[in-house]
Amino acid sequence: MPLIFMLIIATVTLQSLTARPLARLLKVAEPAEYGFLILGANPVARKIGLALKKLEVPVTLADTNWENVKQARMENLQVYFGNPVSEHASTHLDLTGIGNLLVISPYKHMNSLATYHFLDWFGKDSVLTLAEGDQDQKARHQTAEKIQLTRGLFDGVSYAKLASLASQGYTVKTTQLSDEFTFEDFLDKYDRQAMVLFVVNTREHITPVKSMEAIKPEKDWTLVSLVPPQARKERKERDTGESPEQPPEPAPT
Repeated sequence: MPLIFMLIIATVTLQSLTARPLARLLKVAEPAEYGFLILGANPVARKIGLALKKLEVPVTLADTNWENVKQARMENLQVYFGNPVSEHASTHLDLTGIGNLLVISPYKHMNSLATYHFLDWFGKDSVLTLAEGDQDQKARHQTAEKIQLTRGLFDGVSYAKLASLASQGYTVKTTQLSDEFTFEDFLDKYDRQAMVLFVVNTREHITPVKSMEAIKPEKDWTLVSLVPPQARKERKERDTGESPEQPPEPAPT
């Protein structure tokens, strides 16, 4: 009997010590849960999803609007069509590598349900929501007092504001900082109209931005930002050597 117990203990210990390295060697290990489930597949959410995917961050978008889901699929984004808190989602929504929830949706009722639901899954520090509109300030404060969750994601901007910026031609851009191009240079380049959404530090840890004033990016960090279209046009003119059209000179008399 002592030999049997020794054999069981040795087998369990050996398996626990070698399982993860062997899984990594065979490339079958489950990735770390640093990805994002985005509630919403609207144009704003798709832009953010594409930027995160470019950084090789696991991203899944969930929406009940078929047109939004169809567009997300056409852009090669992983998407779930349906309510992410439904019974169907509990068995069919793949959350492999997902450990955070970003609520970027105009559906207020669904936003609240998803917030409460995923608090138990991901924890309060990993469930992030946008600010409500001015007309909903009272309700937002009541919700914040109840669950202490409303954190003013993306510098306290509302969904309506993000949608308005996207309709004006704002795009999501990835920028790497360096000694030659600092964070101040980045802000000046876009006339301080750029909105930083995520920062990626040198350890490749991606963090959603809650306040522009609170972030202090360093060199070699990467910024994921919403930038205005005019800055993009000026950059193209500078890179190509083009200049704004000048009126033709009058013909000599």
